Parts: sequence; C-alpha cells; structure tokens
Amino acid sequence: MDNTFTIRLAGPEDAVKVHDIMAKAYESLSDKSFFICDDLPYVENIINNPQEGFALLCMADDKPAGTLLVRFPGFREDNLGRDLSLEEDKLMSVVHMESAAVLPEFRGNGIQKKLLFYGKDYLAEHFPDIRYIAATVAPLNMPSRKSFKAAGFKEMLTKEKYNGHMRIILLNNM
Repeated sequence: MDNTFTIRLAGPEDAVKVHDIMAKAYESLSDKSFFICDDLPYVENIINNPQEGFALLCMADDKPAGTLLVRFPGFREDNLGRDLSLEEDKLMSVVHMESAAVLPEFRGNGIQKKLLFYGKDYLAEHFPDIRYIAATVAPLNMPSRKSFKAAGFKEMLTKEKYNGHMRIILLNNM
C-alpha cells in the first residue's frame, strides 16, 4: 500500500511525537555518529518558542514518518555562520536546519528531501530576512548528503563539531 505524505508545522502537542521520531531514527542507526539526537526539553523549547525556531512533521497517512527541526541561532557561539566566516552583521540572517530524522520504515521515500524543500519554502514565505540556511551532515551519511545536495545546499567545509564528531557544514543561500 502506498502512503500519502503530508508535511505540516509541529505544534506544542507534537513535541513528544517529534522527539520519538528522532529517538527511534537514532536507535535504528548502525553508526550512531551519523545523528545527534536532541533531548525532549530541547525539542520542546524549539517548538514552544517561535523566536527559537520551529519543527516540521511529516505524516504518512495518520502515522508519524519524519521530522525536521529548524533553529534561529542568532549571535550564539554555535551559529554555523561563524564557522563559515560570515561577518557579524550577517549572523542574524542565518538559520540552521538542525535535526532531520526519518523513521526506518519510511526511508527511501524522499522524506528528508521533502522536509528540506518544505522548510526552505516556509522560511522564504514567513522569514524574508533569512539569507542563509546552514546545516551539518556526517561525512559518511551519503543519503543525507544526497538529500541536501538535491535541495540546493553546497558543502562548504568539514570540521569537528558536537563533541568530537566530524561534520560537513552545508550552506544554501536564499
């Protein structure tokens, strides 16, 4: 049976669902270095505080299938714009596509790519001051690298991030 996939903005009532998708996706990985699973308070903070960001939820008919967290890093030290040597006055126009996760049973349906495109469109429509979308991906995570490339991201540099994990920093200019 084919599923019908829909994507929508996650609300406060979806925080546990979003976190569960991330946790299940993480547990399914043979190489746990591919994904850093955020904790529930972090997810709740993003969803409950629009100035922090937002989450997208992909549903397969009535079942959760995938999610994407988007965060506004502002002038914080972890703003990926700093890694990319953006000028200080441009840091407020950077957004992070932070955690993309798809449940194992729904992988291979292009859900991550769909979430990335939906996120870009949502940002363009609701946050016209955003000029840069940054993300990170594990160098050996070829499915995610392929999804980001298809969504127009460029691989900018590789460096150690997140307590010793090597990551490729990607950038998409809006």
